[in-house]
Order: sequence, then C-alpha cells, then structure tokens
Amino acid sequence: MTDSSISEWLAIAQAGQDKPPKKDIERVIAWVNDLVTERHIEALACDLLILDPERMSIAAMVAIYRTSVVLKNEIPSWYDFEWKLRAELSRRKRDDVMLDVGPESLDDDRVAMFEALALKLQSSPPKIDPKVLTATPLSRGAKVNQAFAEAWLSNLLEKIRLSIPAAEGILLRNDLPSGKEADASDLIGTYDVIYKDRLAGGPTDFKQFEQQILQTHATILKARRDKLPGRYRTFRVWVGDYDFVDPNKVRLTLQAGFEILTTITSPFARAIYVGFLITEVHPFMDGNGRVSRLMMNAELARASLPRIVLPENLWAGYMEGVRDISLHGNPEELAAILEIALAWSASVPWGNRKNVLKAIGEAKSTMRNVEKCEAWIAQYLT
Repeated sequence: MTDSSISEWLAIAQAGQDKPPKKDIERVIAWVNDLVTERHIEALACDLLILDPERMSIAAMVAIYRTSVVLKNEIPSWYDFEWKLRAELSRRKRDDVMLDVGPESLDDDRVAMFEALALKLQSSPPKIDPKVLTATPLSRGAKVNQAFAEAWLSNLLEKIRLSIPAAEGILLRNDLPSGKEADASDLIGTYDVIYKDRLAGGPTDFKQFEQQILQTHATILKARRDKLPGRYRTFRVWVGDYDFVDPNKVRLTLQAGFEILTTITSPFARAIYVGFLITEVHPFMDGNGRVSRLMMNAELARASLPRIVLPENLWAGYMEGVRDISLHGNPEELAAILEIALAWSASVPWGNRKNVLKAIGEAKSTMRNVEKCEAWIAQYLT
C-alpha cells in the first residue's frame, strides 16, 4: 500500500458527497483491508485520528463501518472512532445503513426475565426500615443539598470526575470549569431533573413512560451531541461478553417491560424493577445508569418515600446486584443494597451541607476496610 493510495482513500473519505459512485465504497473497503493485510496499522490509526465523521460522505462512512470486524481487532482507537461514526450516521438520519438495525421486534428472553423478576418482587417485596416511613419532608435548603449529593454521586459512578468544590461551583455559582463543559452539563442536567421534580407525574401508559426516559436522557446529555441525547441507540452494545438488547428490539422490549411494571404494587419493588429494566435494555449510547437511577427514585418519590442517594461504599454491591439479576434472575442482593442505601439516605441530615458532606465522606472512608464497612452497614440493617 503506497502513500498515494492512503491519500486517495482520505480524499474519498472527506469528499463530502452523499451519493458517490458505488465503486468508491468498494475502493475504500478494499484499501482499508489492504492496509490491514499489509500491516500498515500505524498509518491507518493515524488516519482515523484526523478523520472527522461530520465531514465524511455517507459512502465513506458506510465503507469504513463495514470494515469494523477487521479494524476493531487491530486498532485500539477504532472503538472511539466507530462510536463517532455511528453517532454521525444517526444524526443524519441514516440509521438504515448500519448493519445492526433491522425491523422492530421483541426480545422474548428479556421479557421472560422481566416477568420472572416482577413475580419475585411482587411476592416478596423488599423491606423498608420503619424509620424511613416517618422521615419528614425536606425543606428547600435540604432539597438542594440532597439533589446535589444525588446528582454528583450518580455522575461520579459513571466516571464523571468532578471534585466536590468543582461541583458546588457548577451548581451553586454557575462556575463552569474549562475543559469540562460536557461533564458540567451532565451534572447540571441530572440536578435539574431531581430538584425540579421533572419526573413527578407517574406515566399512565407506555407513551408517557417513553417520553419521560427520552426527555430525561436529553436533559442529562444535551451537551454531548455524539451520544444522541433523547434518542435510542442504533447499534449493539455489550460489556465483556454480555450482550444487551439488540437496537431493533429496544423499543418494543421497553414497552413490554413497562406493561409488566404495572403488575407490581410495592413502590420499592417498582423502583428496583424499573431501574433494572432500563439498565438491562440499555436503550441509549450513554447515560443508561443515570436515567435508570432517576426513574428508580421517581417511583419512590411518587409514594412519598425518601430518594435513594447511593454512597460510594455501596457501588460495588449495587453493580453486583444488577449483574446477579441479569445472569441468574436473583434480585435479593440488589434489594439488600438498596434497602441499606434507602435507610442511609433517610438518616442523612440534608438540611446542613457540612453534615451532608461529612456523611458522604464517612461512607467513602469504609471502602477499603471490610470491618469498618460491615460496621457501617450494620447501622442501616432492618
């Protein structure tokens, strides 16, 4: 493969034509395969760094997308580039050219999983500490502090790393840190959904439920156009070897999952179920965890129960609990973790910011000491 061939390939990729001849697509595919075959991996990796999908022709994007099976095994940076490529194809409303998308259908295995989960939660609802039921309504200041803690911790769990002083500056003084504008926007969006009770009205049908999750996603990720805020993903995603719902099955599977939700009566059980429903379907490119926790807390808030703020020392158990349902259908671990989180959240003195930060710090301090963590947890066991 010569330098001139690489230049030709780049020229086609950046041509900006939406309908170039079919032979151009074939040439791009052939050149990319040749680059890989002849071990010009470094050259291709460099090319990917300078290619901008927003300036690429549809033909070039399709061609490169169709070489992904080869490229993802050869070039570590391919995943980041493919993410941008898919997002740009979706933005141009050309989801049809992505091979992962087909006619809408239902994920029958997931629906069976949701039915079994709902049956277990309905027959053995999670426990609620009696002290939680007597928690007093929050003052305006307490609500600000709780919304801050919930938004900050939920984003931190998803690797949005903002210090507490930085987060306070963003939310309380509109002081946006340079270079972290998108992270700041995520935090503001999450806080906005919580503090303004944007999910206060419970959905009576799937259309309303769908509007809520799409609008919540759009609010959180509005600064990340490449993540398609307020839109379902159009490609397959997985963690390790665990595959989430196919993109063409997302909407109908969510709809079936919502119908199953209506069979659950316990507010806490509904909260656990709806949070898992969203994480398991994984309807978005990013932000699934944050949307799931907001929808979980919306179920609690509608029943006048305290919101769950998930401290850092419970994160590992929370994620293991979600996985245990996915792999084995067992909700007991997740329910136990959320019972503790709910009891802790109800005990935090939200009216005093200094004491709120102290409670968050005390929870974090137990993370690397099993005995300290067990003693901390014992305070909140029913």
